[in-house]
Amino acid sequence: MKLIVAPDYAGICEKAANIFADEIRRNPACVLGLATGSTPVGLYQQLIRRYQDGTLDLSHVQTFNLDEYCGLAGDHPQSYRWFMQKNLFPNVVSFLVKLCRISTFGFVNRGVQTFFG
Repeated sequence: MKLIVAPDYAGICEKAANIFADEIRRNPACVLGLATGSTPVGLYQQLIRRYQDGTLDLSHVQTFNLDEYCGLAGDHPQSYRWFMQKNLFPNVVSFLVKLCRISTFGFVNRGVQTFFG
């Protein structure tokens, strides 16, 4: 395991964004499992900045949320989908298009419903 140290939150978000950007450049069609909550917001802001200034191409990246509440509508303020739509997707057009085209949340909900009957 590699321990990365930064002087503050902004510094660690910059370092995390560098790691994400390096992987995306190596593998433009990578799949990212993204977390919600306040911790990754700075990372997402860094990725948005890089996308908007043209230094990071996200057009082939796919994402999924690491968690979601079963039965909670995607537009509910407590859903993880809502969080990502508020904090990342509207700022990154390619993610928004993929979210509309690849509805992983419906698949997860159908799978859970099928599993539990």
